Amino acid sequence: MNGKELLDALFGEESVPIPMYDETGTLYNFEQVAIVPIDDEVFVILKPIEQMEGVEDDEAMVFRLEVPNDNEDEAMLFIETDEEKAMRAFDGYYKLLDEEGIE
Repeated sequence: MNGKELLDALFGEESVPIPMYDETGTLYNFEQVAIVPIDDEVFVILKPIEQMEGVEDDEAMVFRLEVPNDNEDEAMLFIETDEEKAMRAFDGYYKLLDEEGIE
């Protein structure tokens, strides 16, 4: 999936699986849970569709969306390794749910 296709999948009206490879080259498909903008960064919360080793069925992961030089063709997702930023993304997601009245 190139950068433009990734952005279309994330921001399009239809929900489509987001394919991503792990460090061993294994392909996993993810479903989008939320897009959370915080300050100048955009975080994407994704949940694996297939069982993934080390990830519980009800667990989601935080990725950081980067679009170098605003070039949509180069958009990429990176797993957020900064625990503080990941928690801020989840907090932002929970705030969005609260605003919508969803528990």
